[in-house]
Amino acid sequence: MSAPGSPSSSRSFSPPLELDPATLAILGSFMADKAEEERRFQELAEKAQAVFDEVGEQEEEKMMSVDEFRRVVSEDFGMSQFWYSTPFAYSLAKSIRSLCPTPQTRVAFLCSPTGYVAFQSLNPLPRTLLFEYDARFDVLPVVGRDRRISTGPSKEEGGFVKYDLHEPEKWDKQLEGTVDIAVVDVPYLNEKTNALVAQTLSTLLSPSAKLLVLTSTSVPFEVLSRVYTLPQLGSLKRCEHAKVEHEGGRIQNAFGMWGTWDGAENFMRVG
Repeated sequence: MSAPGSPSSSRSFSPPLELDPATLAILGSFMADKAEEERRFQELAEKAQAVFDEVGEQEEEKMMSVDEFRRVVSEDFGMSQFWYSTPFAYSLAKSIRSLCPTPQTRVAFLCSPTGYVAFQSLNPLPRTLLFEYDARFDVLPVVGRDRRISTGPSKEEGGFVKYDLHEPEKWDKQLEGTVDIAVVDVPYLNEKTNALVAQTLSTLLSPSAKLLVLTSTSVPFEVLSRVYTLPQLGSLKRCEHAKVEHEGGRIQNAFGMWGTWDGAENFMRVG
C-alpha cells in the first residue's frame, strides 16, 4: 500500500459496472428458479419429517413422478449428476420390472436416482434400494416401509442407502447377498470407478443375479467385461436396442447399456 501523499495514492474512480437488461433478466430467472426449487425441497423434507411425528394409522407413502423429482432435486454437476429424460426413465423402469418374477424381487439402483424414482413411481416393489452418496435422496418417499418404526433398509425393506464409492464395502451388512437385479450408472467414466462399484456388487448380489450397466460408450467394452466378471453374473452383453437419454441433452457422450443375463441383447426392444 502506498503512503498517503505519494503520487500513486491518487485514485481515479470509474462508474460501477452494470449488467445489461438481458443478462439481468436471465440472472433473475435463474435465482427465482433456484428459490422455487429450494422451497419444494424443503416441503419434501418437512413431509418426510412429519412421518415420524404422526400418531395412529398412516397412509402408505407414494413415490413422486420423475418430473416432480427433477423440479425438487437439481443436478449437482460437482457430483457428476445428470438426470434421465422422463420418457426414457419410465421406459427403463418398465423394462426392468419385466425382469422381476415376484413382488419380493430386490432391485438396487447404484448411482441412478432417476431410475429409482421412475421404477418406484410406476409399479413399486417394497424391497427396492437406492445406493447414493447425496444425502438429499434420504427424504424421498419410501414405498412399503413405515419410517416411524424402521430406521432404514433391511433384508425386507427398501429405501435410501448412504453409499460412498471410495468406501465400497461400507454399508449395512444385512443387505449382503440380497440383490437380484442391480442397475449401475457410475458417475465417473473410468475403470477405477467401475472397479469400486464391482467391489460393492461382489458381496451385494444374490446368486444368479442380473446386472444392468448404463455408461458412456467411451468406456471400452474390454474394461467393462473385465471389471464386472463376478461369480454371480453371466457374461456382459450390449443391449442393442437400448438408447440412454438424459434430460435437456446436457451430455454429449453417447451412452449405452450392457446386461449379464441371457437375452440381454434384446432388452428394451420395441415390438
